[in-house]
Amino acid sequence: MGLPAQKVTDLERITQQELTSGERSSFRFPLHLPVTVLSGGQDYTAETENFSSGGVLLRLSTPMAANTAIEFLIEVPAGVLGAVTTAAIQGEGRVIRSYTENGQHYSAIVIHEYRFQ
Repeated sequence: MGLPAQKVTDLERITQQELTSGERSSFRFPLHLPVTVLSGGQDYTAETENFSSGGVLLRLSTPMAANTAIEFLIEVPAGVLGAVTTAAIQGEGRVIRSYTENGQHYSAIVIHEYRFQ
């Protein structure tokens, strides 16, 4: 399950270039949706801040360390993005960076795999 090793390596290289150069290769979509994050046997409650083609920025109540593997479930309420009924996005990823701003914890997640439910 997941992406082939070469694709993950390419995605990590691109992400690292974005972080070091300050450039972003994808447009960010500002969507605030509820998320449940599972990591290390613990559940975390979060909210999306924005999405891109390969990642998502989460606002969490608890900080998460870089390189932490996660599973996530994003709830997409009916009416959002044109959905007629409530839907969900389930996926796997990894924290590539975390920071705290104004008392809020943020983690940038690179998405390895996702599927709609």
